[in-house]
Amino acid sequence: MQYETVSVIRFRFAAGILFLIATNSIFGLEPIKLDDSVRELSIGGNLEILEDAGGKLTLNEIRSAEMAKFWVKSSKDIPGFGFTKATYWARFRLDSNRDRDYYLEIAYPHLDKIDLYIQTDETTVHGVAGDYLPFKERFLHYRNFVFSVNPFDAPESVYYLRFESESSMQFPTIIWTPDRFAEKKMEEMIGLGIYFGVMIVMFLYNLFIWISIRDKSYLYYVTYIFFALLFILSYQGFTYQYLWTGPPWLYNQFYPSLHYYPTIFMLLFTSYFLHTKENLVLLHRIYIILLITLIAGSFASFILNYRMGTVMGALLTIVSCVWMLAAGLIMAKRKYRPARFYLFAWITFLLGIIIFALKAFGVLPGNVITENAVLYGSALEVILLSLGLADKINDLQKQNEMEQAKTLEAEKKSSKVKDEFLSNLSHELNTPLSIVYGYSEMLAKSSGNQDKTALYSKNILENSKILTNYLSDLILVTDIESKLQIQKSSVNLQEMLSSIVEDLRPEMIERKIHCDLRLLENVELLCDPSLFRKAMTAIIKNAVVYNKPEGSFVVEMNVGVLGENSGRQNNSIRIADTGIGISKENLGRIFEKFFRADSSLTYKVSGVGVGLFIARRIIELHGGSIEVKVEPGQGSEFTVRLPA
Repeated sequence: MQYETVSVIRFRFAAGILFLIATNSIFGLEPIKLDDSVRELSIGGNLEILEDAGGKLTLNEIRSAEMAKFWVKSSKDIPGFGFTKATYWARFRLDSNRDRDYYLEIAYPHLDKIDLYIQTDETTVHGVAGDYLPFKERFLHYRNFVFSVNPFDAPESVYYLRFESESSMQFPTIIWTPDRFAEKKMEEMIGLGIYFGVMIVMFLYNLFIWISIRDKSYLYYVTYIFFALLFILSYQGFTYQYLWTGPPWLYNQFYPSLHYYPTIFMLLFTSYFLHTKENLVLLHRIYIILLITLIAGSFASFILNYRMGTVMGALLTIVSCVWMLAAGLIMAKRKYRPARFYLFAWITFLLGIIIFALKAFGVLPGNVITENAVLYGSALEVILLSLGLADKINDLQKQNEMEQAKTLEAEKKSSKVKDEFLSNLSHELNTPLSIVYGYSEMLAKSSGNQDKTALYSKNILENSKILTNYLSDLILVTDIESKLQIQKSSVNLQEMLSSIVEDLRPEMIERKIHCDLRLLENVELLCDPSLFRKAMTAIIKNAVVYNKPEGSFVVEMNVGVLGENSGRQNNSIRIADTGIGISKENLGRIFEKFFRADSSLTYKVSGVGVGLFIARRIIELHGGSIEVKVEPGQGSEFTVRLPA
C-alpha cells in the first residue's frame, strides 16, 4: 500500500463558505464507534455510496456541494452492483477512544484498483491496492486487500474508497483489530484447509480409480475436480497469493478462462455418466451446442476483455447447470439408478453455483452463505458423486457377472444342444448306414437269388432316402439361418394338404392312425410350394409319429378375419392329435433346433430334431405364425395362421 501527502490548500473567505456548505453532508455522517469491545465489525451498511458512471470524478469533485445529493446510504451489509463499467465511491467516518491501529479489509480479491483517501482538515492520505498491483507491494501479504488505519490520530477524518474493476463490483468492508484479524484468519485457514483437503483427497482417490479401471466417467470427473479446485483457489485469491509469480495483467487475462473449464468437464461427465446420446436425444443435441460454445468461449476469453469473458462464462455456467439438472431429473424419473446419485450430488453444487452467480450479478446479497455457497456445494458434490460413481461401477460389475453367468449358461446350453445333436445324428445316421452296409454285403453274396436281390436293393434305397432327407434337413437349417430367399407362387391348399397326408399313409396304416380331413375347396395360397410343403409335412408327421397306436388326428382349414378393425382375412390350419402330448418343461423348447421330446436314449421316433424348427421359420418367412396347445397324455394342437 502506498501513501502520499497532498499539500494543504488554503481558501479565501468565500471559498471557505462554499467548503462549509459542501462538507455539511460529510459531517452529517454518523461516525462508526470503535471502542474496546469492537474487535471485528462489518461496516458495509454504514457506508454512503456514489456511482461514478464515467469513472472520471476526482476526490475534490465528489466532495463538492453539487455532488452531495448523489451520495446514497448503503442498504446492504456487503454492497454489490454486479458486472458494471461504473466506478464506485464509498465514504465513512470512524470514532475511536483508543490510540491503536485497525485493519480495514476489502474482502473480495478480484477488484482491479482500490484507492483509499483519508481526508482531514489539513492533509489527504492516499493508499492504493488491487489485483493490478504486484502482490509483494501489498501492505499485508494476504489474499484480500488490507489497509492500516488509526482513527484516534484524526477523529474528524472522512475515509473515501474508490473502486474500479472489470470483475463483479462488490466490496465487503470490515474493520478489524490486528489480533482479531490474525485469530479470524487462522480459523478461516483451518476451515478452508479442511475443504481443500477434501477436494484433493477426492481428486487423488478418483484419479487412482481411473488409472485402475480406465473408465471415462472417472477421467472426466477427476479433470473436473482439478479445474473446479483451481477455480475456487483462484476465486478465493490463493492462486495469486501462493502460485502465481508472473505479471498481474497476465493473471487477469488468464482468470476468466477458469469459468469455462469446470463447466466443460461437468458437461462431458454428465453426458457420459447418464448416456444422454442414447437416452436423451434432444438434450444431447443441446449439450453439443453448449459444449462447442463453452470451448469457443474458453479460447475467446483470452482475447476478450476481463468483464466480457467473465460475464459470458457465468451465463454459460448457469445455462449448463439448468441443462444438467434437467438431464438428471429426466433420467431419475425413468428409474435409471445412477441418475439418483447424480441428482443428489449435483443439485447441491449446482445450487451453490447458481447462488454464487446470482450474487456476482448483484441479484442476491453478499453474506457468509452466498459467499461460500460454491465451497459448501462442491464439497458435498465430490463426496456424493464419488459414491455415485462407486455405485455405478458396482452395478456394472454385477451386470458383467450376470452377463458372464448368462454367457456361461448359454455356452452350457449350446454344449448340451451340440451333444444332443451329435448323439441324435450319430444314432440316426448309424442305423441307415448299417442297414445300407449290411444289405450291400448280403446283395454281393446273393447274386443268384433274384427275390433276395430285389428285397435287399429296396431296403438300400429306402435307407438311402432317409439319409438324404436327414442331410437335406441339415442343409435347409443352414440356408434358413443365412436368410433364405423364398420364391412364391399360387398353390391350392386343399390339394397340398391332401397330398401330404397321402404321403404319410403307409405310416398311418402301420400304426392304425386315422386322419379326419376338414379342408375347404378352392383356397389359393401364395407361398413357396416346396418350402411350405416341407413345413406342413413336419407338423402333420409330428401328429402321426407322436400319436398313440390306433389314435387319430384332424387337419382342419378355416378362413377368418385377422382383426376386428383390420378387415384382413387369414387362412388357418389346425392339426390336432390324440397323441402323447408334450410336458410343460419341454413345451418352451419344441421349436428349438435339434431338440427332441423323447429321451435321446430311447429313440422311439427317428429324426435329428429340426422338423418343428424348420416349420416355424418357414411359416414366419411367409408372414405367418404358429401356436401350440398341449395336454400331457391327451394330445397336441398346432394352429398355423397365414395371410390370405
